Amino acid sequence: MNTRTVWNFTPDEFAWVWAETGRDEYPDPISIIESPINQDDYTRLVGEISARYPHHADADLTGPLRMLADPDLRIVCTGRSLTSHKRLRSVPRSLISVSYCSRSLVR
Repeated sequence: MNTRTVWNFTPDEFAWVWAETGRDEYPDPISIIESPINQDDYTRLVGEISARYPHHADADLTGPLRMLADPDLRIVCTGRSLTSHKRLRSVPRSLISVSYCSRSLVR
């Protein structure tokens, strides 16, 4: 049995798989604006994506989504610099929890 551990989603694909969690908001620092501009585009796109990623069909994906939606521990690191508007955001790999870091960079 091969467990899948890496997924690459477009913003629209992530929005679709995230809907499986039942959460209205994406986990910080993820921010998505879906691409469909009207109902017909949305219906077509959801049909295509749902064929590739049916909700609750992949336990290897459902587990990480649940963990991301409701982790046991969430560490949020934020920082800023008065001289720079640049920020670094990363999602470290973890077997226990998912954490997010945001830190301003000074160059």
